[in-house]
Amino acid sequence: NPKDNESYDLNNFGKLMKHLTDLLAEDKKHKFVDNLKDVFNFDEEIIYDDICSVCGKLYNKENEDDFLCPSCKSHESLGQKVANSNYMIKVFLNDEYDFKDAKKDFAFSDECLKVGYNFFRSYKSGSDLIKFIEKLDSFSDKFEVIKLNDTDFLEFANEFDDLSLEKVSFSFSFIGNTVPKYPKEGPLYFEHLAQISKGANKLGVLKMDVDDLGMIFGEGFKYTIKNSPDSASSISRISTLSTQLDLFFSGFINIIASEFYVYDEKLKKFFENDLDFFKLNFDEIKLELQNEDKSEDKTTIIVYIYLKSMEPEKYGIDLSEEIKDSIKGYRIPTIHINYSGGDDLLVLGPYDDIIEFSIEFRNKFKQWTCNNESINLSGGINIVSSKFPIGKAVNMSETYLEASKSCGKDKLTLFNEVLPWDAKGSEFRDLNELLSFGFKLEEYNSQNKLSKGIIYSMLYLWKDYFEEESGIVFNQEKWEEVNFKKCNGTKEFVPKFAYRLRDMNQNTDEYKTVLKEGIKNMPWIKIPISWVSLRMR
Repeated sequence: NPKDNESYDLNNFGKLMKHLTDLLAEDKKHKFVDNLKDVFNFDEEIIYDDICSVCGKLYNKENEDDFLCPSCKSHESLGQKVANSNYMIKVFLNDEYDFKDAKKDFAFSDECLKVGYNFFRSYKSGSDLIKFIEKLDSFSDKFEVIKLNDTDFLEFANEFDDLSLEKVSFSFSFIGNTVPKYPKEGPLYFEHLAQISKGANKLGVLKMDVDDLGMIFGEGFKYTIKNSPDSASSISRISTLSTQLDLFFSGFINIIASEFYVYDEKLKKFFENDLDFFKLNFDEIKLELQNEDKSEDKTTIIVYIYLKSMEPEKYGIDLSEEIKDSIKGYRIPTIHINYSGGDDLLVLGPYDDIIEFSIEFRNKFKQWTCNNESINLSGGINIVSSKFPIGKAVNMSETYLEASKSCGKDKLTLFNEVLPWDAKGSEFRDLNELLSFGFKLEEYNSQNKLSKGIIYSMLYLWKDYFEEESGIVFNQEKWEEVNFKKCNGTKEFVPKFAYRLRDMNQNTDEYKTVLKEGIKNMPWIKIPISWVSLRMR
């Protein structure tokens, strides 16, 4: 309880929200404190069969093929049903329902609340929804048919004529549920997503959240009404802001994720009358999944990627809008949303798509918040092998996120460097500028105008002159001190750099660009070179 209770009543809802946010943040640091009693309870010796391969908890196997504890298995099953679903049915159950059947009837249920949920992906009709409702009609007094990520929630309402519509209500909701899923084989594994990456087969893990959310809720409306700073932080204003943030993280994220995709194998049939055009504009990728039982056997899935070429004369013209619309149905998203809602997210995918996704997500978020300078995002990206333990990879992304926040927020930590999204005219270089240079280096290399040797030589110069001052820090003053030192540091590398460019044609625009931007970006050159080196493998 706050000492000054009057300052935290509903008339000062902003202060109350900030206090609750601070308490929640503190509670997250001790989230397992209530389990300590069970951990150190030595009264009974319980013998378990195995250790869960996901959470590491001891559990008893139901059969020899089990590798997950019951809790992780239920989460896996729920995740598979939620992924890419477009309908959720909420069923309010009566006393006649036997909850022993809940596992086969629902994706998730709560016996105490007497509520069950199931998910569907309907295409042309609502027959599967109706069959599910008819099956449980006698055990429920109310059904909610909730359309996910689409406001056309009355799509199948007229197909419910044979049922009592007094029992059925229709609504819509938003949920971040984009998951890469192959039509026949089911969800793509992380190993598949890594293989979709250009060059190195690496997986990207991204964590992001909104900076200073408690402060925004507590102080954000303070001066919106003159001479009335307290009443400005009303419940309605804070609720509206919270809803808008959640709408972006739960709903709009799916639209952003939909722009990162490959095409399934059926695409080739669409172009069967013009295979030359198809081969010119699409590249085939064979996704292989090593089977755990027989090392020699591999499951192969074929996908196609559209060549977003930097050389139109080599790969042909852009696809027409008509063709793009016609082949939308063959798309497979490459972004896997693990969770997203409220003010934070965790997504995984091909490392290059994840980096570009983070930039696009941040840009769209700034537009969503009207470029308000006080509402920002921080993020952390970890790039790992697909075989790397995913739990540890997520924890490392969390550490990178904390580094971004500790260095002043509104930043992204990538390739072991904390970078501002937008340097806003300062001497520092931001992520967009550095990656833009990386794309140019990649383009020049693909056109044989810049050798790999010259590209890697930039990294050797960086190691000689700037490596000691680089790396992740967790202090804003230290971060600013290091970056100011880089900006105003030595230029001794310039003659060596110019000498290493001697094999380029010095009369070309490419030479002038590499020389000029290379000198300017040298203190942070690890970022574009890391990008290019991964893409060129």
